[in-house]
Amino acid sequence: MKKTLIALCSAAGLVLGTSVAQAAEVTFDGYTNGCFTVGCVPPNTALAQSDELGNDELIFENTTFGGTSVGGNLAINLGTFTLDPAGTDKTYNDTFNLRVSFVMPAGIAGGSSSVYSSIVTGTTSSAPGQCNPNPSPCGSVTINFSNAPIPFLFTSGNTTGSFSLTINDLIINAGQTDIALTGNITLAQQTTTTSVVPEPATLALLAVGLLVSARRLRTQASDKDSAR
Repeated sequence: MKKTLIALCSAAGLVLGTSVAQAAEVTFDGYTNGCFTVGCVPPNTALAQSDELGNDELIFENTTFGGTSVGGNLAINLGTFTLDPAGTDKTYNDTFNLRVSFVMPAGIAGGSSSVYSSIVTGTTSSAPGQCNPNPSPCGSVTINFSNAPIPFLFTSGNTTGSFSLTINDLIINAGQTDIALTGNITLAQQTTTTSVVPEPATLALLAVGLLVSARRLRTQASDKDSAR
């Protein structure tokens, strides 16, 4: 009988402590920063910031981004590039470092300080020295990223989740302005675990049920003792 009562109490504890896991889409908020040349370290600020390659020939301007994933996916703008039509008769072979900082979701391990590097390769439509003054504009710059998905994990309170980030390659033609550097968030998901607290009426019914069960067990035990 004691074992049965213990089992009943354990079952009641499971009912009172049941947790519900709900998968949901993820809301993102963040900003970017960038700089040119090998070994440069982008600043970490959500304020307007720009960096240039050459004499104002190729300019990067940072941006903020945000949104909620749909089906685990979200396209984001990571900044813009402008390439001057003049001075593009050079072949760039340099490095562009991009910092992606996440404000939301909270609790990303290393997400706010990771620096992702890509190679900026300048190409021209003709041999160096023949671009200026004619034809104009001419030349282009290719920014090539590894394109490998970068995995992120995050946790905040009773919420945990994960997602992946990829950065798209980009070609900027001479004379183009505000050409967007884009990225994609994929496989975004988060799970929030919450304890279920029964209402008073439910607790009352549970208590009555336990008392009735206990009384029946006592009656059965008494009947067995009388039969002996």
